[in-house]
Amino acid sequence: MAAKQRAKRFRDECLNETLFASLPEARRIIEAWRVDYNRHRPHSSLEQLTPNDFAKLNGPCKRQGGPLELSGGSAARPVAASNEMAQTKNGLS
Repeated sequence: MAAKQRAKRFRDECLNETLFASLPEARRIIEAWRVDYNRHRPHSSLEQLTPNDFAKLNGPCKRQGGPLELSGGSAARPVAASNEMAQTKNGLS
C-alpha cells in the first residue's frame, strides 16, 4: 500500500474518530493504532494474512548485505536531537 493510502487510512480510522484530551493520551492511542495496524490486521499485500502470521509462515526477513549506508548525504538532518544526543551536548552523560 502506498504511503498516501496508509496516511489516509490513519487519518480516517484514528485521527478523525478520536478527540484527544492531552498529548500523552494522543501518543498512547496513536501507538496502539500503529501496533494494531502493523501487527494484527490482515494486509492484501501479504495474501490477507496479518504481518505476524505472514512472518510465522515465511520466517524472519533477511537483509541483503549489511546495514543501510547513506552516500552523498541525501538524507535530511533530524529536526530535533534525541534525548541521548541532547544530554551528551549538555554534558549530562
